Amino acid sequence: MGWPPSMCRWSMAQKSNSLVTIGLDAEAAGVLAQWIDDTGGLLKATGVKDSWVRTIASVHDGAWFRLPGDSSYICSLDGGRQG
Repeated sequence: MGWPPSMCRWSMAQKSNSLVTIGLDAEAAGVLAQWIDDTGGLLKATGVKDSWVRTIASVHDGAWFRLPGDSSYICSLDGGRQG
């Protein structure tokens, strides 16, 4: 949908490589990384208001969870999906 805040200043090569590590081939990763940089991501590209983009991102940025049997919490600074 877009880059996590910590990745916004990464080089294009770093962004592309991050997409390769999740399974995209190098060519597709390069195209997608450039598209995200050019458009701001899926929500912005489709005209969603910035206030909603920030609201949706806030669900994932700084999200936390706890593993069963553990008293400590894990905080996802760059986003994540809890379930």
